[in-house]
Amino acid sequence: MRSTPSVPGLPALVFAALAGTMAMMSFVAVVGPVVRLLGLSEWHAGLSVTAAGVLWMLSARRWGGLSDRVGRKRVLLIALLAYALIYIVMALFVDTALRSPPAVWFSVLALVGTRALVGLFYAAVPPTAAALVADAAPPGERAGVMAKLGSANALGMVIGPAAAGWVAYQNLSLTLYVAALLPLLALGAVAWGLPSAAAPA
Repeated sequence: MRSTPSVPGLPALVFAALAGTMAMMSFVAVVGPVVRLLGLSEWHAGLSVTAAGVLWMLSARRWGGLSDRVGRKRVLLIALLAYALIYIVMALFVDTALRSPPAVWFSVLALVGTRALVGLFYAAVPPTAAALVADAAPPGERAGVMAKLGSANALGMVIGPAAAGWVAYQNLSLTLYVAALLPLLALGAVAWGLPSAAAPA
């Protein structure tokens, strides 16, 4: 009988990839209604989404390098904790702003700023997870394990907006609170499911 892939904590990594991507993409499903209710322009929605992508692109390589120096698990824990906290701040802002809209400039700054920071910290997850797989998986299993991570990311891109749209139909603000819960769940999965020895070789 063939053994399972020898990557410590693989289920935790797969879940972190799924939950993190779901949370990232959930915002895309609700940002349109949010900006309209806050009296912002449509391009402000695009700016907030773009900000996350730019920070993700610019920081992913640096996160990978940091995980080489301080360890994979430590980087994942720090990044997921910050990701969750910033998402909670964003959810609180949107919830409060929908009840009593602030000045337009402040709404733009808050949405773009928090969304950019979400992208900055989630950017740590894909390269660090991939590096951990490269550390632990034998060459013959590496492609299959990478495919599992890729599938989790792809599934999150599909499920995230769909689930967010359904929740938003019930309560727009609740969508972001639920999305903020996802990186917290990923944090717990990594904290308890990934061995402390998950460090660069």
